Amino acid sequence: MDSQGGITVRRALELPGLLGGLPEVVACADRLDRTVRWVHAGEAPNIASLLKGGELLLTTGLGL
Repeated sequence: MDSQGGITVRRALELPGLLGGLPEVVACADRLDRTVRWVHAGEAPNIASLLKGGELLLTTGLGL
């Protein structure tokens, strides 16, 4: 958890439930210590236009 009581991207990626899926960071690895504001699961090609910032996007990548 961060100092505000939230979870960081880095910590989320270390959770057994996510770690078991072999997560891959494909962008902004320098921002792993930011606090996650919301978690979304999505496969839509236009998913980026629906995000506002601070989200953790879970995807298989098949629809991208």
